[in-house]
Amino acid sequence: MEKIQNQTASFLKTISFWRRTVQVVAFAGLLYGGFLVTGSGGTGTAAALGKANAVYWVPKDPAVVDAFLPSAVCKFNPRGGTFAACPVYFLNDKLTWLVPLRFLLGYVLVFFVLGLLLSRLWCGWLCPLGSIEDAVNWVRKKAGLARVQWGERTRKVLQWTKYSLLGLSVLISGVIAIPALKDFQCYFFIPYCQLCPGRILFPLFGGVVPKVSDFTAIPAGVFTILAWSFLAFFVLGSFLGRRIWCRLCPIGACHEFFNRGGLVSLRKDTVKCNRCGVCADVCPIEHRGVYEEKDPVKGKSGPLRSADVSHRDCILCLRCVELCPRDGCLELRFAGKRIVKSSFKETRK
Repeated sequence: MEKIQNQTASFLKTISFWRRTVQVVAFAGLLYGGFLVTGSGGTGTAAALGKANAVYWVPKDPAVVDAFLPSAVCKFNPRGGTFAACPVYFLNDKLTWLVPLRFLLGYVLVFFVLGLLLSRLWCGWLCPLGSIEDAVNWVRKKAGLARVQWGERTRKVLQWTKYSLLGLSVLISGVIAIPALKDFQCYFFIPYCQLCPGRILFPLFGGVVPKVSDFTAIPAGVFTILAWSFLAFFVLGSFLGRRIWCRLCPIGACHEFFNRGGLVSLRKDTVKCNRCGVCADVCPIEHRGVYEEKDPVKGKSGPLRSADVSHRDCILCLRCVELCPRDGCLELRFAGKRIVKSSFKETRK
């Protein structure tokens, strides 16, 4: 028994250690990459921010790499950040200004390639907002506080809210592109960014204070109140539960379909599964698809033991893989090649 416990601890350290390490490196790289180019001089981002008179102000400093990642890479990063922005900003901004498609194909191609390569590993391992959620959740656990279990109805409401936010932001951006409605662009430009917690949080990590209120007009006041509400939901939800924002994030909705058909896949050996429920219990977004998959897949030459359990909601954090008590029951594959598998040995009496 002691040997099995030691193996378990070692395996946990391996998976968890690497994910946390990647999160820290990605957080620092994505937020502070702009400082490597602009240095301490730059174009006066902090000063410009202090003079900003609207919550939708964006830095003038260019990104180090002009690309839009399948992650919460914020346009409001101090000094422009490492990458341009997230895909929702891309949709909102380019649609409002009616940028011709021929100028966008390169960005779209890069986005699709990155999505195919890593699927929603972007969410589980690289997203700065996800890293903040995990850090806040770690504080809760250290404080010895129990986490909130979100009901099925709540999860469904959040899921549909995610799609609604994405759809509304695109709709608003398209409507204000109409010449007759140009006067509303100053209030409704990049609508999702005005609500996103990253617009407020990421500048703080860069040492500048963002403008968090604007009541000069009714639309601006409404966006201000909504932004405060979303920020409160992000912080409190992350403290009370696990990865609550990931269930609401429209950025994830932009590329969740890569979880099926991309190079990364989560596989389950349905024969080895003993229905213990560990995968469902440890999932930070409380996804039950891995647990509920139990029937062998039918192939041309008979039943197959391995089933693809890569669901659109899964952020591929691999908590289910690292804690599965069945040897080889779950595994992560890249281009069909096994990367990591559950390696706990069955306890024998």
